[in-house]
Amino acid sequence: MIVVASVTGDYLFPSVSTLIQERLGAKNAAAMDVGAACAGFIYGVVTASQFIQTGTYDKILVVGAEKLSKVTNFEDRNTAVLFGDGAGAAVVGPVADNRGIVSFELGANGAGADHIKADPQIIMNGREVFKFAVRQMGDTCMNLVEKANLTKDDVDFLVPHQANIRIMEAARQRLDLPKEKMAETVHKYGNTSAASIPIALVEELNDGKIKDGDLVVMVALAPALHGVESHFIGVVKSFFCIKGEKKMTRRVVVTGMGTVNPLGNDVERSFGRALAGETGIDYMERLDRELFNVHVAGEVKDFNPEQYMDKKDARKMDRFTQYAVASAKMALDDAKFEINDDNATRVGVWIGSGIGGMETYESQFRTFLEKGARRVSPFFVPMMIPDMAAGQVSIRFGAKGINSCTVTACASGTNAIGDAFRVIERGEADAMITGGSEAPITSMAVAGFASAKAITTNDNPKEASRPFDANRDGFVIGEGAGILILESLESAQERGAHIYAEIVGYGATGDAYHMTAPAPEGEGAKRSMELAIEDAGIDKADVGYINAHGTSTPYNDKYETMAIKDVFQDHAKELIVSSTKSMTGHMLGSTGAVESIFTIKALEDRIAPPTINLHEKDPECDLDYAANEKKAFNGDAALNNSFGFGGHNATLLFKRFKQ
Repeated sequence: MIVVASVTGDYLFPSVSTLIQERLGAKNAAAMDVGAACAGFIYGVVTASQFIQTGTYDKILVVGAEKLSKVTNFEDRNTAVLFGDGAGAAVVGPVADNRGIVSFELGANGAGADHIKADPQIIMNGREVFKFAVRQMGDTCMNLVEKANLTKDDVDFLVPHQANIRIMEAARQRLDLPKEKMAETVHKYGNTSAASIPIALVEELNDGKIKDGDLVVMVALAPALHGVESHFIGVVKSFFCIKGEKKMTRRVVVTGMGTVNPLGNDVERSFGRALAGETGIDYMERLDRELFNVHVAGEVKDFNPEQYMDKKDARKMDRFTQYAVASAKMALDDAKFEINDDNATRVGVWIGSGIGGMETYESQFRTFLEKGARRVSPFFVPMMIPDMAAGQVSIRFGAKGINSCTVTACASGTNAIGDAFRVIERGEADAMITGGSEAPITSMAVAGFASAKAITTNDNPKEASRPFDANRDGFVIGEGAGILILESLESAQERGAHIYAEIVGYGATGDAYHMTAPAPEGEGAKRSMELAIEDAGIDKADVGYINAHGTSTPYNDKYETMAIKDVFQDHAKELIVSSTKSMTGHMLGSTGAVESIFTIKALEDRIAPPTINLHEKDPECDLDYAANEKKAFNGDAALNNSFGFGGHNATLLFKRFKQ
C-alpha cells in the first residue's frame, strides 16, 4: 500500500499516491492520499499502522510531500519567509509487541477558521495561530505520554513539526528534553508541511541521534488547507510515540556455500574431514623448507583452476583470486542462483583478503631485479591488489551491485560477510556473494611471520597446530577461500531456495591497543561478541557453539577464553568451543569465511568439530573445547569469532532457520 500526505498535489486527480505507484511499478498496491496539512504524515503513519495490525497489508510506504511555493504569496512577508518545498518517506511494517506506535491521538478543532485559509494562496493571522500552537503542542505532548502510561523521563527524542522554533521549543520544554534531543531542520528547509517530520526524522536517523530502542515523540499542529475547497477546515492536532525496532530491517539467510581449503576443495569433504578430526596440515611443498625455520603449512592440495575458469583467465589471476572465483562458482551452483539481466544490479560482491596477491608481488619483484622494469607484467598491479578477488568474481558472474573488499587482516573474511549482511538488511541488495580468500604461503609472508615469532616451529605437521593446549607455541600458516551466498529471506523463498541458516547478528570492534597483540583479557573480543548477540536480539543461552579464533598462540587462546567467560558468565560452561584451525592452520583473511561455513554446517546437526592436538590443557583455558573428538551441543545459535592484527575483532552469529 502507498499513502501520501499532501495538500499541494499537482492535480485534482489522479492522486499523488497513484503517480508514485505507477513510477515504482507497484501494480498490486493500494494507493491513497491524506490531506491533513502539516499533520498529514502522522495521519498517514497511524492509518498505515491500523492496516498492519489488522493484517490487511504487510508493508506500507508513507510519504509526506509538499510544494508550498505554489500556494505562497511572496509579497506577504508574514507567510513567504516561513514555507518551503520537500518530501520524505518511511516504510511501515510489523514489529514486536513492545515496539512500534505505543500511543497516538488524532483530533481536530474547527475554531480557528478566521485565522488561516488558502484562497488560492496562503493567508494567515500569524499571531493567533502562534498563540494556539504554543499552548497546544506542549499540552498534547504531555497528555499522550501519560495516555501511554509513560512519563516525560521515558522520552528519548522529540521530532516536532518544523513550523516555528518557538512553537517547537514549547513542546521540548514541556518534555524537559535537552536541546540536542530535539530535531531542528526548520532553519534549513522552512515549514514543509506534511514533509517536515519525515525529512527531520531521516536526518536524525542518519546522524545517529535516534538509536534502536529509543522512545521518539512526534507531534504536529497544523491548519488543514485543502486546495480543492480553498478554505480553512480547522486546526488539526496529532501525536504519537514510536519505539524504534532494528528488526524492521530484512532477514538475511545463507543459501549457498563453496570453499577451497587444506581439508578439501568442497564443503562436504572439508567439513566431513573436520568432523572426523583429520588434519590438512603437512610439510610445505611449495617453498624450499630449508630456507626457513618453519617447515609445516596448511596448503590447498590438488587444486586445478581450469575446473572453474578458462586457462587464459587463470593466468591473469593471483592464486588468492583463483581460490575466490572457484569458491564463488561452487557457492552459486550450490544455491542454484542464476545472475541475469533482471537481477544483476541487485546482486553484490564483498570479499575480504588480508594480504592479497603476495605471490604475484614476489614473482614480479624478482622479474624487476633480474630483467628490469620493462619486463614487469602489465597485470602485476591488478593481480596483486586485495580487492581483485571481489572484482574478478563480479566480472566472472555478472554481479553489478555493490562490489567491495574488506582488509582487516585475519578478520577480513568475517568482516566482509558482516558488511554484506548489512547491505541486504538495509535493502541495498537482494543477494551478496561474500567471504574471504588468501594465498599467503609465499617466501616473504612466511619469513615475516616467522621473524615475528608468530608461527610455530613445531616440526610435526600432525600436531603443530594445538589451540588451547599448554604447549602451543604459534599458529600454522594456511590458505584457502570460503564464499557464502547471502540472500534476503524474501528472495530465497521466492526462488524456493534451500536455506542453510539465518545470519542474525554481527559485531565488530577495535582494540586500540597494539599492532599485533590482542587487548588484555580479550576486552575487544568481548565487546564484539556482545554486539553480535545484541544485534541478533537473542538470549545468550540460545548459543550452543562457538567456532573460536583459536590460533594456537599463547595470548589469543588465553584472552579469547577470558572474553567468552566474561560474555556468557555461567552459560560459558555449557558451551562447546572449538578451533578448526587445529586442522586447517590459520588461513588469515579467509579463515573467518571458511570457519563460517564450518559453523553453519555444525548447526545443521548440532555437532561441533573437534579441537585436535589438545592433549595437555592450559589451566587458563578451561572451557569445553571438544578435545580431539566431535561433540554434540544444545541451542539453535552459534558464533564465529575472528580477530586480526591492528586490533580488529569481528563476530558473526548464525541461527538454525525457522519461519
